Amino acid sequence: MLINAQNDNSNLWNAERCAQYFSCSVGHFKSRIACKPDFPAPVKVNKTAYSLWIPTEVKAYAKRKQLIK
Repeated sequence: MLINAQNDNSNLWNAERCAQYFSCSVGHFKSRIACKPDFPAPVKVNKTAYSLWIPTEVKAYAKRKQLIK
């Protein structure tokens, strides 16, 4: 099921959802976007083994960097 990432603020986003929002691969997102020092820090939820981000922070970053129109 494909969810519109631009309208989904209710849940935390994983790397796949973030990559979908940036229209890139997960590998590109992890190696070129998420690793930037000014990209929002992931949140820790129940000691999960993977990173999760707050959608509004990801969107604000994209807007600041003009990555999403």
